[in-house]
Amino acid sequence: SVNIAAVHRLCETRPPEQKRRHVIDQAIREQHDRTPGLAATAYPDSAYDAIGTAAASAIHYLDDLHADLDVQHTHDEYYIELALDTGTVSGFIDHLIVTPDTYHVIDYKTDRKPPAKTPTEFLDEQAAHHQPQLQAYAAALNHQDPTRDVSATLYFTDIDDTYTWDSTEFTHALSNTVHQLELLLDETPVRID
Repeated sequence: SVNIAAVHRLCETRPPEQKRRHVIDQAIREQHDRTPGLAATAYPDSAYDAIGTAAASAIHYLDDLHADLDVQHTHDEYYIELALDTGTVSGFIDHLIVTPDTYHVIDYKTDRKPPAKTPTEFLDEQAAHHQPQLQAYAAALNHQDPTRDVSATLYFTDIDDTYTWDSTEFTHALSNTVHQLELLLDETPVRID
């Protein structure tokens, strides 16, 4: 979505406040260029404010996390792939922090918490939904460097809260990823023309 693309762009580039609207406009244009049939819409100031607020909270979270860790490297939109016998799974990690012994995966989520759900219910539900994605990232990173642990965090901009898996929860990341892909393929209808 346009909001997701704009939040990600602000988190990647961290422009000064007076330049944020320009960066948001650029992300909107790129999203429209990339998505056939997406209607050109005038975005109200409130939409720009919401995007800016979401990105600012994510950036604040990252800054605090960087201050707490022994950071060696950081990467935004880090491309990763995992080669399997049946093909390759690939994706982009929103923010990757590399410390001496751990890869810390941060994935921004702009999902909205329904009013009827508590924050805990929302986090648990979203974590279950996104876990296969983070498992695949962990498997790929572990394949890249098996000497480092992998932890992963979903950062939810709507509620300024996180859900984190520590490295012990990714012990079987590769086999879990393969299993998830097999389930997905089993559920995918095959069409023969």
